[in-house]
Amino acid sequence: MTRVAISSSTAAAVGPYSHAVDSDGLVYLSGQTPLDPATGRLVDGSIGEQALQCFANLFAVAARTRGLTVKGVADYMGPIPAPAREQAALSGGF
Repeated sequence: MTRVAISSSTAAAVGPYSHAVDSDGLVYLSGQTPLDPATGRLVDGSIGEQALQCFANLFAVAARTRGLTVKGVADYMGPIPAPAREQAALSGGF
């Protein structure tokens, strides 16, 4: 099994982990935080705006990995917990 760890300057790592691992034709992406890569600071705004930044960071890593886009996603695992009052704002971002 061949495994290649991938890091990206477009998403800040806040711990000792790889942004992604390319393993035998599959790419496993780590979760991302709502950090603005230009400033290194958390994005101000609603939970929907922060979620959008997380996914922007995630797909920036995917693009750097092998030029992947959202169309290449086979599965998503990881719930986004949010209080009921924030569900509409979160869903509205997608």
